[in-house]
Amino acid sequence: MTGARTPEGQAYDPFEADLLLRLAAMSVRHPDDPDALDADELRAWPLTPCFAGPARDGVDMEIDRLAELLEGARADGARAPHGTNERNRTT
Repeated sequence: MTGARTPEGQAYDPFEADLLLRLAAMSVRHPDDPDALDADELRAWPLTPCFAGPARDGVDMEIDRLAELLEGARADGARAPHGTNERNRTT
């Protein structure tokens, strides 16, 4: 995700965008991990606009795609409530 200079506010900070997309992908692969994001957390995560970096539209589309996968994992019962996992569940 390299980005050329774009009009102000139409790109995201490349480090932040890469980190968030990696965390989201990890959350999709391991939805029961206690540090996994849920779809709402992913969509609400603030990213810093900047002049150069990945285009906002592309990042936003990828965030939406990953959020839909996370919602599917939750609907399938594959995700424990945030902050819990099978090892620390008491019920």
